[in-house]
Amino acid sequence: MLLAMKMKGLVVFSTLALARPSSAFVAPRAIVGATGAERTENGVFLAETVVGASYEGPGKINSSIDLDSPKVVNNESVTCGKKGVYCRCWQSKTFPACDGSHMNHNEATGDNVGPLIVVAKAAVEDAETKREAVTDAGGSESVAFEKNPASIVASLWGMGGVLLILLDAFRRTLPGAMVPFRDGTFTPAQWLAYGAAVAVFTYGQGVKCLSCKLAPLVVKRSCLLTDYKKGQRTLINTLLAPVYAMGLISANKSRLIKSHSLVWGTTALQVALHRGWVLRNTGALLNIVNGGFCAGFGWGATSLAILSMKSILAGKTPEIDAGFSE
Repeated sequence: MLLAMKMKGLVVFSTLALARPSSAFVAPRAIVGATGAERTENGVFLAETVVGASYEGPGKINSSIDLDSPKVVNNESVTCGKKGVYCRCWQSKTFPACDGSHMNHNEATGDNVGPLIVVAKAAVEDAETKREAVTDAGGSESVAFEKNPASIVASLWGMGGVLLILLDAFRRTLPGAMVPFRDGTFTPAQWLAYGAAVAVFTYGQGVKCLSCKLAPLVVKRSCLLTDYKKGQRTLINTLLAPVYAMGLISANKSRLIKSHSLVWGTTALQVALHRGWVLRNTGALLNIVNGGFCAGFGWGATSLAILSMKSILAGKTPEIDAGFSE
């Protein structure tokens, strides 16, 4: 009788194993005990768990880690400049951190599993963090800005408006500056004075004032007009972008004083020269001063145009204190 039961059980195992050659059959302990059968070389009897008759996929990967959870999920953070080494073989005793267990696994199975290495090279900023960083952009550092249609249009309006103002000043002083070349009445001493005026105005007004101070200020404030903290992105600032870019509105006290002094002082002098309120009937001296102003405005306008294009293409502002209002 006992011999018959063993033979019957063995026949059952043989039938099941032959029926599903594509997957390993795992026999319950009760059946194995009843038949007295031993595990075969082809892995017919592997463990206590029975693999369902419909299963044809690979074996279970995780055999020891957080088995009560429907899904193993780990959230890890890596400090900037550091690295994290994480397990991918599911054998680590310090999961999710790697403890080198993959080496024993690879040696035993011929596998080539290795760890996941994460290196944090820079802090990842979400939109709010980026907004806070731009809020502090009143410093002299260069700031990256988002290049989208709105920011590009606002930037071009702010920078382009100031460029038109400089070009208009250049246009107004150009006729007087060209008189010596057209009439040819200058003496050598007057030509020397003319050249000195052009050199002084080009360096003092064009380079030091417009190119090194006004142009970077205009570009930075224009580029950050739509990417700055709430309170700067107002309808008035957008409509008056050239005025805003020059720091005449929505700026701190120091910036307001400097910008208004520069803009209105230069404007008043230009109006006085154009109306003949100063240097009236001085002829050559007026032409010499116009020549200097013309050179200075021309240099400033060219610098602003070049810096504007460079900043838009690079997506970064110049390094200057933009003087944003608190």
